[in-house]
Amino acid sequence: MKRTYIAIIFILVLALIFAFQNTDPISLKFLAWQINGSQALIILSIFFIGYLGGWLLGMSSLWRKNRELRDLKKQSAMSQATAADSAADITKIN
Repeated sequence: MKRTYIAIIFILVLALIFAFQNTDPISLKFLAWQINGSQALIILSIFFIGYLGGWLLGMSSLWRKNRELRDLKKQSAMSQATAADSAADITKIN
């Protein structure tokens, strides 16, 4: 088995142990919302929301870099085409 699968299984087992040991009902209040649920479920949900937010922030910078790279490739292709046209014009004159 690959190391990553073993690590994922290990983390999932730890999360299950955490969930079974923290089943106490709690109430979470945020602004106008109130959430009632098990302590483990709320903590893991908040962790997942934070992870998702961080992933989205990372993806936005990746999308921006990909767009810049695509624009640079277009500029490079256009400049190569212009250079080829110039070279063809010079050979026609000679």
